Amino acid sequence: ELDATGGIVFANAASHSICGLEPGSLVGRNLTELAETPFARNMMQDVLRQAGTASAAPGTALARLRKEPGGVAEVKVDWLCLRGEEGLSLIHISQGIVR
Repeated sequence: ELDATGGIVFANAASHSICGLEPGSLVGRNLTELAETPFARNMMQDVLRQAGTASAAPGTALARLRKEPGGVAEVKVDWLCLRGEEGLSLIHISQGIVR
């Protein structure tokens, strides 16, 4: 789960595994930090900006994330924007792509 700026507020064990990170190490980071390239980072920022609008719709995208300590994780990302008392929350589900 992300906040409106892309800050990670919740990440399950599968999210950590996809990125090659220790459990608990994603919360507090920004999703854009995980982008493989500056181009991918800009695309993520565009999605986050769109998510902050009243017309935001659920969506799907393919992304390449940097994997620690090296490599790339190809993922399918599905997102849904929710608005509550605490503001905008972006829920996303990432699935590793196996080839």
